[in-house]
Amino acid sequence: MPRRRYRSRLSVLVEILRVLKQVGPMPATRLCKYVNMPYDRLKLIIVSLEKNMIISARDTGKSRVYYITEKGLKELDKLEKALDIIVKLGLS
Repeated sequence: MPRRRYRSRLSVLVEILRVLKQVGPMPATRLCKYVNMPYDRLKLIIVSLEKNMIISARDTGKSRVYYITEKGLKELDKLEKALDIIVKLGLS
């Protein structure tokens, strides 16, 4: 049986921000499907990202929609560069 590879926190953060950048604003439940992560784990990350103003939320009637902020776009660029370096060094 092949060994399961776990994603690093950095790669999960990059994936969440990329989805919000490319697909656009969405509720947390839909974001769960895009990043293949259970809601309870994703919610912890969302709270942290929102606290640091990397993403923001807007209430739209019956759901809360998350979107990436300008600061989030800048941080995504930095995180992608860091992830590329880590991958090139073979550390991930």
